[in-house]
Amino acid sequence: AAAEWKGLHELRKAPFQNAYEIEKKKYEEAFKAYTDSGKLAAWKRDPEKPTQPLTAYLRFAAEVRKQNPQVKMTEQSKLAATQWKALSPEAKAPYEQKAAVEAKTWKEAMEKYKASGKEAAFKEKTGRDVQDKLKAKKAAKEAQLKEKEQAAKAKAKERVTAKKAKETEMKLRMKARADVKKAKEAEKTTKDAQLTANKPKAKAKTTAKAKAPAAKPRAKSKVSEETKASTET
Repeated sequence: AAAEWKGLHELRKAPFQNAYEIEKKKYEEAFKAYTDSGKLAAWKRDPEKPTQPLTAYLRFAAEVRKQNPQVKMTEQSKLAATQWKALSPEAKAPYEQKAAVEAKTWKEAMEKYKASGKEAAFKEKTGRDVQDKLKAKKAAKEAQLKEKEQAAKAKAKERVTAKKAKETEMKLRMKARADVKKAKEAEKTTKDAQLTANKPKAKAKTTAKAKAPAAKPRAKSKVSEETKASTET
């Protein structure tokens, strides 16, 4: 169809194009009437919903924009921010007090609006209740995934901690074994030193024992000679 349309002569296209332009004009007029009636805005935002008041800063910024219409919007915002920061607490007080009063009134009106069931009815009418449910479902799923991720991180941390504790315990055991081995080696060294120190004494004792039997026979011989002399006399 697209190829055929491109190949048509302009004269043959004209009836279709004219019909399109007529329908387009009707649509644009109808849409403008729909928009001007406020129905489009009402579909986007419930007209019965209380309008949130401006903050203290936004009130001040609106005044700055009115005072500087010749300045661009971006420059107006920068100018308002600079001037607001330079204001003293006393100068800010009127804006803050008015904002606080209107915020309180708005909160009370919102509570009544919700309690009346108008908010729920508008959401159901525009399909926003379905959107809210989908958002809530998505938020719950994200929270569940986040919880799982945190649990997985906690388990991984526990495993790392357990591994470190095991490594520390192993190091302590190896150190204890090394200390025991070192103590045994020190004890052996001490014994070896004692044995080395006692060798001269043992050698002297052995030599003394070896000399003792040779001395005894001479003593016995001397006694026998004395006894014999005594007998002869």
